[in-house]
Amino acid sequence: MQALWNKLRDVNVGAFIVMGIVFLALLLTGANSAANAALLSATLLALLVAAILFTRRGALLRVLAANIVSVLASILFVALAIFTAFGDPQSMSAPQPWSLVEGNAALSLSPYRTLEGVVAFFGPMSAFLLGALFASDRAQRDWSGRWAMVLAGCYCFAGLYLFYAVGGAPRLDVGVGSANAAGALFGTMMVIAATLIIRSARGRLGDAHPALEHWGWAQFVLTAPFSFAVLLASFACLLLTASRGGLIATGAAFLVFVSLVWTQGLKHDSARGLGALAPIVLVAIVLAVLFVRGGDDVLARFALAGEDWQVRQILAETHYALFLQRPLTGHGLNTYHELNALVIGPDTWRMLAAPGSVHNIFVQALEETGLVGLGLWVLMLAPLLTRALMRIVRGKGGVEWAAAALAMSALLLLHGVVDFALQVPAIAAFYAFMLGSSVGAPQR
Repeated sequence: MQALWNKLRDVNVGAFIVMGIVFLALLLTGANSAANAALLSATLLALLVAAILFTRRGALLRVLAANIVSVLASILFVALAIFTAFGDPQSMSAPQPWSLVEGNAALSLSPYRTLEGVVAFFGPMSAFLLGALFASDRAQRDWSGRWAMVLAGCYCFAGLYLFYAVGGAPRLDVGVGSANAAGALFGTMMVIAATLIIRSARGRLGDAHPALEHWGWAQFVLTAPFSFAVLLASFACLLLTASRGGLIATGAAFLVFVSLVWTQGLKHDSARGLGALAPIVLVAIVLAVLFVRGGDDVLARFALAGEDWQVRQILAETHYALFLQRPLTGHGLNTYHELNALVIGPDTWRMLAAPGSVHNIFVQALEETGLVGLGLWVLMLAPLLTRALMRIVRGKGGVEWAAAALAMSALLLLHGVVDFALQVPAIAAFYAFMLGSSVGAPQR
């Protein structure tokens, strides 16, 4: 029994279980409803409690100590959201849970919506801590990436099946409710695949066969064949989403990733840094060929960019004005729909009636949680990205995964300027888990 347990631990079966739940949620509309988001949060939170019970006390304390700023910021964010749901704006007294029953005013425009947002927030928060606990060393980080690729390959297959066999949608969205959000998700999968490919090219996956040594740098295609296949499949799915923002953000993320990995390689070994260019150039050529062959729909949608940008601009300007009305604490987490209903008029009906979000995660965070809430979001994320950058500068290990963390963050945050992928609970949980796996655990 102990041998079986050790084997399961070696292949990081815990990461597979978490990722399996997240990808199941992605297939079920991305958990993009109050009930589904609550179910996803409850499941991940239960897994987190189980993981804590089976984790050695010293390892648990090291993870918490390494992420103390992010954890405290998360707790304060939850406290802020709950206070706005129950706090009385007239007296600003202590939160009174009975205020909803008695009908007293609350800081949040829609207290029940805010509480739904708090419940949904526990999903990504639990996923991050699970990623940090299940990736305590280099081998476990790689297995987290491998399991992500296995499930990503199945997800791409499901998406292509639904698109071609079932049909009914002009753009691929795999059920998450937005082709643009799906585009950002496929771009994130491509970054993870590229990370495994680069680690294989550098001989850091530990799975190279002696018979492949004479292939030189080209052995990465043979030592990481599944990651290479998922990279191509994810890019094909990205093209089928016809997401302009997803394509641009993915391109920017790859520039970040390649720059960080290559410059770090040049710093320590110029020959290794130049050698890493070979697989990068080959992958770029293959992706370019795929784009030329199948990028017509994306190029056609660029012709509509002007009109779509006007809608997003009016959305952002209108909701930014709402932020200025209450800049400190905002109008309450998850209250976009109520806020949008207040500002729709005859002149803006066509622009504001259809969108389900501001299509700008920063403006929406400001209007819902104010400067205090956005500051707490920054405190959650900044220490992790700083740690990733320092690992690359020092070059002591885990540099590819650190570069992946920065690239995934750049992709989703840049995409968030014009869309809302991070507001889909399952996508947020997927990103949080991979971020925790990449840079959440302290290095020994």
